[in-house]
Amino acid sequence: MNNLTGKKILLISPEFEKKEHRGIASYSKSLINTLNILGAEVWLSTSINPKNFKLNKFNNNSRDYIFTTYILRNFYEGNENYKNYFYIKNRYLKFLNKLNVFLNFICLTLKLLKTLFSSNVYNEKNCKEIKFINKEDNPYLRIEKLSFIKGIRGFVSLPNLSFKSEATSRFPFRNKMKINLNRFDYFISTAPINLITNLETPIIQTIHDLIPLEYEPNLSNLNSFYNKLLLCENSKRIFVSEITKSKFHHIFNNNKKYFSNKDKKINSESVIIQSPSLFFEEYKDFNIYNRILNSVSSNKTINANQIQPFNYFLFNASIDSRKNVLLLIECFLNSEAQRNGKILVITGKMKNDKYSKKIKNLIANNYGIISTGYIKEAFKSALYLNALCLLSPSIVEGFGIPVLDACCLGLNCFASDCNSHKEIQKLFDFSSYLDIYSPISVAKWTYIFNNKSIFNVSDKGDTILNRLSRYQRFDKKIKDEFKAKLLNLINED
Repeated sequence: MNNLTGKKILLISPEFEKKEHRGIASYSKSLINTLNILGAEVWLSTSINPKNFKLNKFNNNSRDYIFTTYILRNFYEGNENYKNYFYIKNRYLKFLNKLNVFLNFICLTLKLLKTLFSSNVYNEKNCKEIKFINKEDNPYLRIEKLSFIKGIRGFVSLPNLSFKSEATSRFPFRNKMKINLNRFDYFISTAPINLITNLETPIIQTIHDLIPLEYEPNLSNLNSFYNKLLLCENSKRIFVSEITKSKFHHIFNNNKKYFSNKDKKINSESVIIQSPSLFFEEYKDFNIYNRILNSVSSNKTINANQIQPFNYFLFNASIDSRKNVLLLIECFLNSEAQRNGKILVITGKMKNDKYSKKIKNLIANNYGIISTGYIKEAFKSALYLNALCLLSPSIVEGFGIPVLDACCLGLNCFASDCNSHKEIQKLFDFSSYLDIYSPISVAKWTYIFNNKSIFNVSDKGDTILNRLSRYQRFDKKIKDEFKAKLLNLINED
């Protein structure tokens, strides 16, 4: 079979219900696009329950129409229904805030008890399919964050899925959920989830990394993630890198009952390179992206520097200790770059933790560093297009989408020596653009900021047009390979 025409697929993607769409969400959007190209009928899971909305007085069509609107709003705003139940904004009301913590604890405990003693099975009785019929002139489809929804045929309410998955995966017993919806041909989870299904409707689980087992372990989170990985043994699997696949097999290869060649369906797995994540609406007129870059500069709040084309180093990722951002800042401050008028641009939302606070203090006291915070896709793409180079000193990665994006663009990139970055370096001609350094080599990372050969861009216009042309070519090449491997995995018996 060359395509998936007539196949009905349910995508289980709790990450779409978070406030920020990064990493896994980028992969999931590529998956939706690829399944659409292959002709599949794609449905998307949602955690919200139609029974929570009093819509009985409406007829069936009106009910589905309105409930779809609630679903879209949930995807847009992020599902926080198990956090901050009674959040009080006035920070001076200390007593009420303490009461708020107590009430949160009570609500969370009650919810956990309800989850523990409720059914762990999703079936035709407690799940509802809602066709996405109100696409025409839908305001939510005009919001960048939700533009991917156009490729969705409908939604399936799996009530309380996000909370239930996180809660049950931590239980010492009854720690998995089951889905029995026979109207679907395949289930695909976009990240490990503690979900099993009958063999008539296979499930494909995506494994991005094993980082919760490798870095800053938290006992509760570690048990949760391990239990989810255990259930990936008994399903088809997508790995985003060879190193992730190797680590998975290293941990679970003693479980011979799962890796027996007698059952190919259980044994089926594939390493599929994720599609690049940059978005360029226009591949001919580079001046558009210069203007977008100007708008990024005008929106900054940290200092008075302007982000000019080919005058800045770029870091693009979430902000946490694993990403090793402090190394970049310290090396930048120890270099000549700032005195030469160069800027370090850091994207990604700061957290309310010690690591982010330390970064904020350094940024506040140094005019050469700009933090943009979380930015729109068009802004991110413009930053890549006009950058001197990309920097990615992560301690560990499952793959490394920022590095892949840079290599596809032909943007010089300096990354840490984790195996996932080495994998990317071996792809196509990427070794010409990607240099690998140890994340503990302060001298090497400082040298990058002093390397004047990086600063020499002879013709900025030609460079940008060449980058756009190259990106368009590699974007198609990788997406075609993604499509072929996904189709083979799904059709493999």
